[in-house]
Amino acid sequence: HATGLGDVRLLARYQLHREASQSWSLQFGLKLPTGRFDQNFAEGPQAGQLLDRGLQLGTGTTNLILGTSWFSRPASNLGTFVQATLEQPLAARADFMPSTSLNLSGGIRWLNSSRFTPQLQLNVKTEGREHGAEADVPNSGSTIAYLSPGVTAELSQQTNAFVFVQLPVYQRVNGLQLEPKWLFSAGIRWTL
Repeated sequence: HATGLGDVRLLARYQLHREASQSWSLQFGLKLPTGRFDQNFAEGPQAGQLLDRGLQLGTGTTNLILGTSWFSRPASNLGTFVQATLEQPLAARADFMPSTSLNLSGGIRWLNSSRFTPQLQLNVKTEGREHGAEADVPNSGSTIAYLSPGVTAELSQQTNAFVFVQLPVYQRVNGLQLEPKWLFSAGIRWTL
């Protein structure tokens, strides 16, 4: 059991092309090493020993994040989107380098006249194996797909809030790994 701040992600998005029926954008950013990676097992046969790095609140590394997204409006009240994001660690830290990961998302939104926009997404994440002396190579690397219903709420012209529940529909993991039965995500997006 652990509580605290994990690794913070700072992302920026640049709109490349925008028309009434579709738009393209690029995302870029960094994952910063703000989360702890020095926690120990609290109990059990490994009590007092360092917890596996893949289970820590943070990785201790700075990662580059690059992505692209596309939005289309095939009908007046229907929106579709696709997004791909690559996360690449820039260097190892304390004999550990997390894997490169690729996130693919696609979905559909019901665009209505209210401030609430329901949507349904399919999110797929694939990641390779960890590297370094502190890595648990046999028990790292996976491909997981989530079905994610959610809603976005318009708080102002520049600010939106969102909530999603992610439910796994496919999981392939190497070795023994902890994977959630479901995830809850919430956030705020602010536009200049």
